[in-house]
Amino acid sequence: MERDINHYLSEGYSVDEVLASVLHSIRENYLTKVAIESSIGNTICFQGRLQRTRPFIAAFEQRLNKPIHVSRYCHLTGALG
Repeated sequence: MERDINHYLSEGYSVDEVLASVLHSIRENYLTKVAIESSIGNTICFQGRLQRTRPFIAAFEQRLNKPIHVSRYCHLTGALG
């Protein structure tokens, strides 16, 4: 059963808890449906506007146990190569 964010807030979860669960959900979805986790190397670079969101990067670093490099210009770069 899917529930929206307001439901969890009304159940007493803090905004930080709800936002953390959203970030972890996005991370798991990406690692399940887009990337092959076993083929991710030791040097990881993210680009795009969302990458300026530090908690988003931290969620990936926590799961992969590897540092993720983000250019200060990530919001301006397109696909490399």
